[in-house]
Amino acid sequence: MLGGIIIILSEKSRQKKDAMRKILILLCVLGSASAAPFESNTETDLALGAAGLTSGVVSLFVQSQLPALTETEIQQLKVQDIHRLDRPAVWMHSEKAVEWSDYLLFSCAALPLLSLAHTDMRGDAGTLALMYAETAVLTAGVTNLTKVLVRRTRPYVYFPDRPIQHKLEKDARKSFFSGHTSLAFATATYTATVTSEYLTDNTQRTGVWGGCMALASSVAVCRVLGGRHFPTDVIAGALAGGLIGYVVPALHRQNGEKTAQTPLLRVSFRW
Repeated sequence: MLGGIIIILSEKSRQKKDAMRKILILLCVLGSASAAPFESNTETDLALGAAGLTSGVVSLFVQSQLPALTETEIQQLKVQDIHRLDRPAVWMHSEKAVEWSDYLLFSCAALPLLSLAHTDMRGDAGTLALMYAETAVLTAGVTNLTKVLVRRTRPYVYFPDRPIQHKLEKDARKSFFSGHTSLAFATATYTATVTSEYLTDNTQRTGVWGGCMALASSVAVCRVLGGRHFPTDVIAGALAGGLIGYVVPALHRQNGEKTAQTPLLRVSFRW
């Protein structure tokens, strides 16, 4: 009789333990599933979208009022007035480099498609796409607004053998800072920042960052070799684009932490 009671109590105890284990497993699964690194925030999204669109619209208005250089103004330009760091760009006029800068920029723009290769990133595709759109719009708006306000003359305008019709275009006064470079570094930094949140291997993270930065840097180099920008133009563009590409994901990061790699609940037990 006593043995039977002990067996019954032991069986009930085992069933309770099994039930508790199942509950704990369920909590672990739910905790891990809800720990996406980034989340959409209405206030943040509206602020970033408004900033990008406003800067873009204002820049287009200012650009419509931008006067082109006259032949007299072009003739008065002196290479000696350019800083020594930027001066070599005047003698660079590789059209092949300009062509390659376009191809490489398109490649940078496609970098976020890398997220399709990661299961968790595919699950967060909606949020990531919105963040990328905000990054691109804000970078384009800020870049063009800076160009039309600064009105820096491009290097090729100083080059004597450059056709005069190109020097007389409004675009000849939009050297600072480099739009190709800012967009390249914005997308590259965005991609590397976001992807790193989903990767657990430091070697993979280093590879992603190295590849993205190398691709964006190649755009900057081509813009200088093509005579479209001075070195300081691409340096400033890289800093501006890189900052935006980092800040936008940071503003969407949950609790400011890498939560994707850390489940909300960790439980260790033995069956």
